[in-house]
This record gives sequence, C-alpha cells and structure tokens, in this order.
Amino acid sequence: MNRYTEGEVDYVLDMIKKSYSDFKRTDIMKPFYMKALDTLKFLLVEQSIEPIYDRVAEEYKEITLENTMKLLIRCKLAFSSRNSLITIF
Repeated sequence: MNRYTEGEVDYVLDMIKKSYSDFKRTDIMKPFYMKALDTLKFLLVEQSIEPIYDRVAEEYKEITLENTMKLLIRCKLAFSSRNSLITIF
C-alpha cells in the first residue's frame, strides 16, 4: 500500500520517537516521508480541502525527520477529522 492506515500512523510515530537518532538519515526517512505525504493528500482530497494539502506540501518539501514527523501528526489529525465528519453525518 502507498498510504498509511490510522493505526500505522501511530505505530510509525512511536517507532520514530523511540529510535530518534537512528532515523536522522534522509535515505531512511524518504519512504516514511513519501508515504505520509501520499496519505495526507488522500485524506485532505477526500475531505475536499485540497488547498491545505498544497500549502503543507510546500511548507514541508524538504525530507527531514522533523518534517516527516509533522506530516505524520497532520495525518493523525486528518484521520481524526474524517472520523468526526463520519460521526456527524
């Protein structure tokens, strides 16, 4: 799969937090970064808020550990907002 599930986002965030120093290299971060970016795009397009994705992608365009974590946190928030929308409807 090219996107994270909600549970995978939490798992990857925990894994990065526990092994922070191991993930500092860009070559290790790239697959996590790309998958987080794809996941965020899917979730925001699904919720019809694509302009937010464009702004976030531009702001976090450099592949770093910090940007990857920020994208994963945004994915977590997007999953939460999707669940709230489903509950409302």
